[in-house]
Amino acid sequence: DYEAIVFEVEVLFARGDLLGDPGDVITEEEMEEIGIQFGVFNGILGGWATYFLIGFGVLLLIGLSVWAFWRLNPILFMITAAIAIMLGLYWYDAFTNNLGLALSLMLILYSFVCIGFAFRFIFWTRGEIIEE
Repeated sequence: DYEAIVFEVEVLFARGDLLGDPGDVITEEEMEEIGIQFGVFNGILGGWATYFLIGFGVLLLIGLSVWAFWRLNPILFMITAAIAIMLGLYWYDAFTNNLGLALSLMLILYSFVCIGFAFRFIFWTRGEIIEE
């Protein structure tokens, strides 16, 4: 459980067992236990952080896409393209399966579509913002 792992790591730091004095010798069993604790802690934190970042990125991408297509603003399209390409490159690192690869490629393709719309509206409006 998460709180127990954090407490154990804090206790190890407080006692000096984790860093130790230069003269202390840490046995192989102690090193293995510390490695297991850090591995479990990193696994819990890493998984939730990945899901949070991807979920937040998808929500941000949806919101910016709707806003960009609603306002037909080239700058919004460029920001949307940047977020789409970042998500596309990060998605496959997080989910290394066929669905992850397909979604990564679609997000990268969508970023190029947004770049195309940005250039289209820059030259169509000569850089002016469309006011309705």
